[in-house]
Amino acid sequence: MVFVKKYPADKLKIISRIRYNLLGKIKRPLEIFMLDVNDLNYPSPFLYEVYHNNKLLHGKNSIVRCRDAISKMKPLVLNGVKVGYYV
Repeated sequence: MVFVKKYPADKLKIISRIRYNLLGKIKRPLEIFMLDVNDLNYPSPFLYEVYHNNKLLHGKNSIVRCRDAISKMKPLVLNGVKVGYYV
């Protein structure tokens, strides 16, 4: 899940290419969900499940907003580059 300040409609091809290039390089399946940071202000069954099941947190804003989950976080590193966090 990626939290963004503005939905990057002009960058969807790049995002799709990144996802495609990671296939087969990491063990777990990768699905990219993009949400506006303002969506965090409203209750959502989807966000509830993601937050409470703590599958993957990615991005600067999600770490700040989910401080209580940080103690369980492990970085997801691919070729020496941190690309996300497993929780």
